[in-house]
Amino acid sequence: MQRFLIIASKFEICNQPGLLKAFQILGYALNIVKIVAPLLLIVVGSVELGKAVLSNDEKAIKVAVNSLIKKAIAAVVIFFLPFLIKFVVSLIDGIDKVKQFDCLTQCLNDPSVCNVNDPNGLFTN
Repeated sequence: MQRFLIIASKFEICNQPGLLKAFQILGYALNIVKIVAPLLLIVVGSVELGKAVLSNDEKAIKVAVNSLIKKAIAAVVIFFLPFLIKFVVSLIDGIDKVKQFDCLTQCLNDPSVCNVNDPNGLFTN
């Protein structure tokens, strides 16, 4: 790990607009997935349950309820997955006392303040 930190410090991560842009796009994607995917899972599960209830088939209702429960659990996991990814990135940033990965963490956490066009790799307030 020490070797990686030495290489990363020579690389000057916060001065790489391409890398910052990639983490900014990843941050936006995580925000979208965190909201859209759970909603889709719940809506699809509810539609399946509605069809099963309208069919009056007890076995189909039982299968649809189990499917809805599994989709609800998956929706909760998907909702909290970005938080887990951000936590892991912050742990990696915490290994280094200089916090040289702070710009990447910031781009993941709040992509709207990640200024990728700044030659110094700094952010706007």
